[in-house]
Amino acid sequence: MFSPDHVGAVFFDVDGTLVPGTSSSVFLAGFLGHWEELAKVEDAYASGAVDNRQVSELDAAGWAGVSEDQVSGWLDGLPLVSGITATVAWCWQDGLVPVLATLAWFASWQLPD
Repeated sequence: MFSPDHVGAVFFDVDGTLVPGTSSSVFLAGFLGHWEELAKVEDAYASGAVDNRQVSELDAAGWAGVSEDQVSGWLDGLPLVSGITATVAWCWQDGLVPVLATLAWFASWQLPD
């Protein structure tokens, strides 16, 4: 991943930056069947009414029996801002390693081509 010709790294936040208008967890909750409930509890989290553990426990319950391949396929449809491919190419060309920063995905170091 790194070589002598790389001078640094650039970290890109996924939710709220690369994914406009939603979060990857709310997007996936649509496939998992608990979208409305998760959207409400994430709003409650944003206002300070519930803590991260409560959000995580609710979300985790919806993941039972779901394979990584299923999730990967669903993420192929995640709405993204335009220009990611060009930005990633620019980073590599200019000696920068582009890295996704997220707590929502297991393989957060993988970037789209």
